[in-house]
Amino acid sequence: MKTKTSKSSMLSIGEASRLLHIHSNTLRRWTDQGIIKAYRDGPRGARKFKAEDIGLKTMLTVSEVKELLHMHSNTLRRWSDKGLVKAQRLGPRGDRRYSREDIINLVKELAGGNTATESDTPLYGQYPLLVIARK
Repeated sequence: MKTKTSKSSMLSIGEASRLLHIHSNTLRRWTDQGIIKAYRDGPRGARKFKAEDIGLKTMLTVSEVKELLHMHSNTLRRWSDKGLVKAQRLGPRGDRRYSREDIINLVKELAGGNTATESDTPLYGQYPLLVIARK
């Protein structure tokens, strides 16, 4: 059974992308990946968002972080084992969860300590090229 939502509480993709400081294509990709839930409206199936659904998540899964940083999940796990990025372990399986702020700080550190704003980080739709030299 479909639940009806008030149209006044729904945001268009343009409104939602402006609130999140990301490009609308990034928001479309995130909805296709299931990171953010979208509702289809009208005959053309325009994406609409509930304000509570687009709230920034504070904890991210391994899959979400690897997609945002364009890296392999094993690399992310290895970095967390070495202490390069802090992960919290949850549940009996010990699933990793990463703090949004820790990931933002990691990106800033990898980018050379530049004073990047939130709109410059991959968590907001901008993907800087991260080059890590091996020693």
